[in-house]
Amino acid sequence: MTEPEQKVRDLTAISFLVAVVVAFFAKIICSKETLYGSDFLYYFYPAKRFIYDFFCTNGSVPFWNPHLFSGAPLIANMQTSMFYPLGFLYYLMPTDAAYLYSTLLHCSLGAVLMYLFVRSTRISRLGSFLSGFIFVFNGYFIAHIYAGHLSFVQNYIWIPLVFLFARKFMETRELKHAVAGGLVLGIQILGGFPQIAFYTILSVLLLSFYSCCLNFKKHGLPYLFKISGGTFLLLAFGFLLSAIQLLPTYEFTGLSTRAGGVGYEFATMDSLPPRNLLTFVFPLLFGSPVDGTYWISDRTWGFWEYCAYAGIAAMAAIVMVIKKLVRDRMGLFFVLLALTALFLALGQYNPVYPLIYRLPGFDSFRVPAQILFLYVFSISVLIGKAVDILKATDMFQKNANRIVIVILFFCLPLVIGSYAFPEAFGGIISKHLGPFDMDSERLGLIVSVVSCSIFFTYCIFFVFSVCWYLRRKGSISPGMFTGMLMGLCMIDLGSFAFPLIRTFDIRGLLQEGELLSPIIGDSQASRGVILGRCFIKNAGLWYGFQDIQGYDPLVLRRYMEYINRSQGLPPDNRVVNLHYIRDVNNPLIRMLNLKYVVDCQARQIRAYDGFMPRCWIVHHTVEKEKDQILDFMMGRNFHPLTMVVFEKDQSAVTAVSVVSDPVSAGESCQIVSYANTAIHAQVRMNAPGFLVLSEIQYPGWQVYVDGKKKKILTGNYLFRAVHLEPGNHRVRFIFNPVSFRLGTYISVVSIVTAIILIFLSYRKRKFIHDVLSYAA
Repeated sequence: MTEPEQKVRDLTAISFLVAVVVAFFAKIICSKETLYGSDFLYYFYPAKRFIYDFFCTNGSVPFWNPHLFSGAPLIANMQTSMFYPLGFLYYLMPTDAAYLYSTLLHCSLGAVLMYLFVRSTRISRLGSFLSGFIFVFNGYFIAHIYAGHLSFVQNYIWIPLVFLFARKFMETRELKHAVAGGLVLGIQILGGFPQIAFYTILSVLLLSFYSCCLNFKKHGLPYLFKISGGTFLLLAFGFLLSAIQLLPTYEFTGLSTRAGGVGYEFATMDSLPPRNLLTFVFPLLFGSPVDGTYWISDRTWGFWEYCAYAGIAAMAAIVMVIKKLVRDRMGLFFVLLALTALFLALGQYNPVYPLIYRLPGFDSFRVPAQILFLYVFSISVLIGKAVDILKATDMFQKNANRIVIVILFFCLPLVIGSYAFPEAFGGIISKHLGPFDMDSERLGLIVSVVSCSIFFTYCIFFVFSVCWYLRRKGSISPGMFTGMLMGLCMIDLGSFAFPLIRTFDIRGLLQEGELLSPIIGDSQASRGVILGRCFIKNAGLWYGFQDIQGYDPLVLRRYMEYINRSQGLPPDNRVVNLHYIRDVNNPLIRMLNLKYVVDCQARQIRAYDGFMPRCWIVHHTVEKEKDQILDFMMGRNFHPLTMVVFEKDQSAVTAVSVVSDPVSAGESCQIVSYANTAIHAQVRMNAPGFLVLSEIQYPGWQVYVDGKKKKILTGNYLFRAVHLEPGNHRVRFIFNPVSFRLGTYISVVSIVTAIILIFLSYRKRKFIHDVLSYAA
């Protein structure tokens, strides 16, 4: 077959793979509703819509988010993925439509990239097609789409392309492949899920180490140096390209509750429970949150974090040829990678994880089960190779046949018993998967769910066994057997995945915001707080008012300490959901410019007449140690409208004049304009003093007084303060973080450098060879 004919057939296979993905989402595309995703609705949607609205109005992206946590740096929020190249749809169309078509684009691209990677390893088109299908339709990925994990989807689909370039570099030692792999890694990082990018980097390092171990004896130290240098180059370009996002995020992380890593208990939250390994074979054994049958826990997120179902037919095919797989170099690597992913996913259930936690990076993330994406990726690769192995007539050995027979006959009593003796079966479930406090009706529902899951798996495996038997007897050809296996895998995963793709009418949530119109329409943009759960999380960002609460993985540490002290709570570095404010009359809370309180229980909105203004003038300073400031501010001796508290190490300028009544003395402070990255104030001072704003102080905010740059001090533990001399002043606060400017410069330079290096590698191969030799 000529090369053009091969390309045409590959293109045909890719086109059919994309058509399958499009058909899968057809029911959403044809409806007038949006794609459902729980996290997308209350986290990603409001952030993306805020960015879209701001972009349409101003032609740029917003750097600051005034709607959550009394203000936070949006540019540093990695999960908003503002600079992710494939996020362009979110700037071109309404957010709900962009989410649907972006998900469709990523699923299609993921299937294609997986096909290309597996095909590059000389696996057949049918095997590559099945690999691409399983990579996109496995339970872990589809369940995360159901969960609305936008950043996970944007990160997950790039790992085949990272591996494609990494593997090509290790085969050819050509610099262009390492550089190209680094660019893809950078794109993945910009996708907004740092934990997935971290595990991808880990897997690339494992591939590099594996390649060095296999080839060191043959090629010696020069090969080791070249592979190590190329791997370093790949990772370096990945970080450099994404510097525009990484540097602001790194700066924010150092000031957040995640600074210095997280504790072991928090880092091992949502580790993979050993019992959930059963869902790798029986995917709906514990039910599904879609129909409300998820019964193993009240925490429904365990469904998408733990269920790495890649299809019982695919798993059976891999097990049948496991000996051949581990004898192949690539097959052995992905078997080891799958086992490594399972080993690390166990987290707190893994006896050696306390040692793993001490390794760099592992103390920065929670949910160890997230690494299961490497498991399903590995299974997707292995099934492609298994398909090619199963085409051979000598692969149907007696041991494999015995495995099929044993599984069929030993599982049959389990299937029959679950239906024939439901009470006894329920007792077994309660004993080994409990204990659970449930009535007979609840237990009966659980038995029904478990029985159906077992029966489904048994039926799939029975059909596989029949196909296996016919192939062994020679009743069907290798091609027919492969086709039947592919059809069975598609039915297997399709029946699991299809119910998880749901529609949602977002108009209802938007209409609920009408109840908040007094806050939203406030001309002074005063802040509000919602007591209770009558509105969706991140309501401030959803409906456009400035909320003192919020939900986000990164929370400014000082803000958390400030809020917790106001509520009589100890500091908690595990906070991601700051919706527990109840004492709104606390002096610390009132200082946040809190004017509106939404009482969910009383179904009313209360407005305070004497709320703290957005800016004020003081002439007295108090200096305290950091750990004493909040206690002092909670005491009777603190009067926020007449004094400001500084930390001792700030060397604050102490005003010498005392004005007993600034208002009657003609002093004033007025916010003239309030924008995303700029706040203008007009101030009149009769004596030296301080202008204090109820705005969160954060690196990157700069202040200009009458056109001259001055220093911003952190006053009252959290707020911006600037010293002013007597007179009329124009005060302008600008948010222009150095981390973003530096990151932008690094990213641009790295892209240009990468393009030049790749261009030179095609034009002057000898030059690239010399560079690699020199590096070695």
